[in-house]
Amino acid sequence: AHLALAWVHLDRMELDAAERDLGNARLRLHGREASTTYFDLLSVAEARLVAVRQGPLEALAVLDSPSVSSSEATVVRQARRALRVRMLLGAGDIAGARGVLDAAPGGSSSGDGGCPGLAAGRVDLALAAGDLTGARAALDDWHPPQEDVGALVRRVLREFVVLCAERDHRGAEAALTRAVGMALGERLRWPFVEVPDA
Repeated sequence: AHLALAWVHLDRMELDAAERDLGNARLRLHGREASTTYFDLLSVAEARLVAVRQGPLEALAVLDSPSVSSSEATVVRQARRALRVRMLLGAGDIAGARGVLDAAPGGSSSGDGGCPGLAAGRVDLALAAGDLTGARAALDDWHPPQEDVGALVRRVLREFVVLCAERDHRGAEAALTRAVGMALGERLRWPFVEVPDA
């Protein structure tokens, strides 16, 4: 429960509450027989907090620490990859981000693959590389489920950036307004941190 709350607080950028819940989760997990997935998820959540508080290089150091389990659960592996791509791009390491995406199942050209963070990373990588055509193609290939508000907000924010780059300012403004409207209900702020232009 503490770990789940920490993820919600991180999505809302309620950093003190996230840090408290991560500490409580670590205390509750310490010395107990719990699924190693919980420890691995805790590590990714802690890296997200470090990313905001200290920066991408420090978050990458947390992500580079070995996982508890010998083989991470798919959801953890995807979350770790997505955050790694985001942090590498934040540190200006385009080649490193491309390498992470190329190593993901389906490579850098696949659709969302069930992971909105990787789909976002494909758009972000193309934009960082100055490949507007590739960014548009990655965006058009990304179809998050309608019930996943966070993924929808992430996609619409990337649409905003792509439309700005395409000089469709009216469309970009409409996309940003739509993203804000969707995010308000869940009080989501993290997706906006991922897209500084927004």
